[in-house]
Amino acid sequence: MRNIFILLPTILLLCTLGACKKNSGVEEALPVLDFRQDIPEKEVTLQDIGDVRYIRFHTSDSILLGDHMRLLPCGDKLFFYDRGSGDVLGFDKDGNSLSRFNHKGQGADEYTGIYYFAFDQEKAEVFICAPKRIQVYGMDGRYKRSLPIPDSILIDDIISLNGRFLLLSEMRNTPFIQDGELKKYAEELPDPNPYPFLLMDKETGKIEAVPVRSEGRFQNLVWTMREGKPFILVGRQQHFFPASGKYLLSQPAADTLYAISPSRELVPMFARLPLTKEKDGKIGCALMAATSRIMLVDAVFLKDEGMNQLKRQLYVYDINKKSPAVGSLVNVEFEGYNNQYPVVSDNKLYFILYPHVLLEAKENHKLSGKLLEITETLDEEDNPVLVEVELY
Repeated sequence: MRNIFILLPTILLLCTLGACKKNSGVEEALPVLDFRQDIPEKEVTLQDIGDVRYIRFHTSDSILLGDHMRLLPCGDKLFFYDRGSGDVLGFDKDGNSLSRFNHKGQGADEYTGIYYFAFDQEKAEVFICAPKRIQVYGMDGRYKRSLPIPDSILIDDIISLNGRFLLLSEMRNTPFIQDGELKKYAEELPDPNPYPFLLMDKETGKIEAVPVRSEGRFQNLVWTMREGKPFILVGRQQHFFPASGKYLLSQPAADTLYAISPSRELVPMFARLPLTKEKDGKIGCALMAATSRIMLVDAVFLKDEGMNQLKRQLYVYDINKKSPAVGSLVNVEFEGYNNQYPVVSDNKLYFILYPHVLLEAKENHKLSGKLLEITETLDEEDNPVLVEVELY
């Protein structure tokens, strides 16, 4: 499997990275997102692209899922965790509680905070990444072991690849963007590792590189000036998305996005063409979902446009028509609600709807169907409602 080589000329990209070879030996072009073109906008109804259902969470009054908690879907489990407090709550897909623990602390079997989180479905093990080590726990919160993180590695994302390996994204010494150019934090720092993806053995902690090479790496961080003072803009993106038995790999500098299987086979999935001029800014792309019908791409534009956050757009790529659109996601049961930034896992989209939002929408006659029925049973002290959209 060939590696990724970044910033190739457009012709070379189209002739090589823009095609993949099937078992029959026939070349088939990869889906391409060309940012040089005018891409149309399109309203996409959730009910048209997938099966929609709503999940209620069943907890005691003392356990409420606040807006400070992050959602991580993992197969048939749903985890919520609080990076600061250290709380971890696990549920099944019917909203029944399966796990609750908090081991925040300074001890050998504790964690100082939850930077990244992964779950091994085969062994029912939870992996919590803190700055210096990855702590491993059972579903019941029982401590199992620690995996040290070498000083040469700065982890930016983790996921469970299979029963043996964690998949890591590494960003030590990765430059940021200033005036459209790559800038190091200090000139004497070495270049970043050209292999952004690593495998860590879940028992021994041994690390090896995934053979996907990426030159000219950068992170989704723009350093600029506002009113004479330094101002930082960050566009955080996930690097790993489970999809159809594989894991989609995303890295901001990559012109071709790959997937890796649990058996470690690499498959090219998607190509994107950058803007024509460096001054137009760089773009960080993440391929979030890929079915036989559509692909979803999250794009962050790494240019200071005077706002308090970086411009971000969701692209919906129609496989059959071979055409992208800037997608606006619409739930027909919730008029006027912004569904633009879902949590995505295994070709499913997740949206968290908090009771006060739903109750206000009900008063304004913005709800209908099943969502209205659920809202009529809520009060403001209830847990949020989770929308799950399983893509066709």
